[in-house]
Amino acid sequence: MMDERQTDAEIRADILAVKKEIDKEQQEYFDAIEHLMETGLTTDGAGGRVCAGVFLSLYNDNAFPLAVLDLRLLDYNNWRHAIAAIRGRARAQGEPHDQIANGHQRVIDLKDKWGELHFREGRPGGYLKFKESLEQNG
Repeated sequence: MMDERQTDAEIRADILAVKKEIDKEQQEYFDAIEHLMETGLTTDGAGGRVCAGVFLSLYNDNAFPLAVLDLRLLDYNNWRHAIAAIRGRARAQGEPHDQIANGHQRVIDLKDKWGELHFREGRPGGYLKFKESLEQNG
């Protein structure tokens, strides 16, 4: 019968490997949310809208629910960033707007550009432009 106990060196190597993987995932998350924000702010059309939608959903999924099937509209690079951001957020690696430069202002800019992604309560599945929502609710 083999002894399945790990040596101290093996345990340290395992811990180091896990830490390296966590660091890699965290960097991928930071890169992904920056990419989604920048693409959402600078790109029109479906790619920009979906990237903005993913970021805003990570920011506040109650106000900006993600239409998961919209991920099909992304090219591979944007899709890869969207998946990395979702994975990173699910692993609680920090609020997306707190991880990027000037995040709070950039979220406001993203909401201004893509306000139609904002969910209107009382109308399941319904969306309303963000600015119109603010005007109607005072």
